[in-house]
Amino acid sequence: MFEHVRLPEILFPDTCLICRCSVSASSGVPNLCRHCLGQLPWRTKDLVLPWPDELARDWPSDPDPSRVNRMGRLVRASEILVACDYESPVREGLLALKFSDASEWHRLLAGLLVLTVRRQHKRFSAVVAVPLHPQRQAERGYNQAGLLARALAAELMLPDWSAWLQRTRRTERQSALGNRQARLSNLAGAFTWTGPANLKPARILLVDDILTTGATLAAAAEPLFQHGAHVTGLVVASSHHSPDTGPWPGANPVTVN
Repeated sequence: MFEHVRLPEILFPDTCLICRCSVSASSGVPNLCRHCLGQLPWRTKDLVLPWPDELARDWPSDPDPSRVNRMGRLVRASEILVACDYESPVREGLLALKFSDASEWHRLLAGLLVLTVRRQHKRFSAVVAVPLHPQRQAERGYNQAGLLARALAAELMLPDWSAWLQRTRRTERQSALGNRQARLSNLAGAFTWTGPANLKPARILLVDDILTTGATLAAAAEPLFQHGAHVTGLVVASSHHSPDTGPWPGANPVTVN
């Protein structure tokens, strides 16, 4: 049983969180009816994005040029997957999950990530969540990316390695910083990998909720790339709107427990 689930969702588990109607015809995604599944702002074409250019070329902490080149090749061979645009009703669900203690949304949103990963027909080694600083997680009570990663890992039958990626420095809230350079500076050196030193040839799904400038996801990915992993970023939504959004293009249902 998942923690942080509200009483209404325990008493009425078949209620769609978007329209609040009874889920009589399941979409395969928890707490989502078939009608609402078809109304989501899915990215139908440009759901695959490259990692930011500076992540592939700028490794100031490593003096070994050959190692820098290897990491750059890893970055360029990896990608970011985006399920939806940051529009209603996905936007309201993410805000509720992140700021309103509505963690029951994580099962529905994780289901969207499962569908997105399965569209790629690729194999992965493990799932890792972008961590919060321990103090901030204590204030919130949970890490929203951690809830998404745990549900995703269970559905895909992959190990969850989230405990090995740690946020070692408390940073300013990214949403309070104006431009991309300020966000990058804010996060420099904020993440540390404490797991196996050699991650080659692991293929890791790095999970977060929202992609804005990409600074947080890139900073969290950096130590994974440094240890030799291929890293696929995976987010529920991006604030950079795609010209190609529409109904869910697939037909495979999922069940996230």
